[in-house]
Amino acid sequence: MSEKVHSLRTGLLANRWFRLALAGLILPAINAGLNMLIQATPIPLFLDSIGTGIAAVFGLPYGLLTALATNLLEEPLTGFPGTHAPFSLCGMATALIIWWMVKTDRTRTPL
Repeated sequence: MSEKVHSLRTGLLANRWFRLALAGLILPAINAGLNMLIQATPIPLFLDSIGTGIAAVFGLPYGLLTALATNLLEEPLTGFPGTHAPFSLCGMATALIIWWMVKTDRTRTPL
């Protein structure tokens, strides 16, 4: 495990309950807010995975929880169209890929 990731797991972030609250409440709200910002502007980016990536650094369960909670939160915010829930699988795939990259120390790129 890289030193950067290890240093993230100290202090307040070492508390399991804090990480659970972060992954289940705070990061999904940030993802939903970024998604609403993108929908209101013509910016062609998908910023609603930033919180999922952050949570995945702390562990796979946290990333999966954030991905699921983000898309379940999006449903009532957009009037329950049923279009956001299936995208939780995409968010979970993002969490899985980021978690694997951190776990295998493949976070360094030539760029």
